Amino acid sequence: MVCAVEAVPYEKIKAQFKKGERVSIVTCNTCTRSQEAGGAKLMEEISQKLVQDVGIEVVEEIVLTIGCNFDYYDYAKPASDVDKILCLGCWAGWSVIKRKFPKIPVVAGVRTLGVPAMNEMLKVVTPEGVES
Repeated sequence: MVCAVEAVPYEKIKAQFKKGERVSIVTCNTCTRSQEAGGAKLMEEISQKLVQDVGIEVVEEIVLTIGCNFDYYDYAKPASDVDKILCLGCWAGWSVIKRKFPKIPVVAGVRTLGVPAMNEMLKVVTPEGVES
């Protein structure tokens, strides 16, 4: 499924982190990459900027073929000692991470604008706590 997404402005992402926090960054290599809101290249750029601008420690960078697949996180789970996870995936990917790792705060780096359904685009109502 390809959803319509856009990147959250860097300044809004940056404001979610504090110096010294240990962070895992997870991105989808499908929908968000194809719309330049995620993917390995953007993840690396944001990672470097957050280290430089905020002083976080990026513990790991995880690229998933499909970030909204619940089972993928059995093999690509974030390190247990991270303070936060930055999700560069759509709302579905963010939701999977929240359900799979409920004790770790998840920062949304992507805003989901809609998901396709029967050749029409449906607007997604973003739940509280997800970037809108």
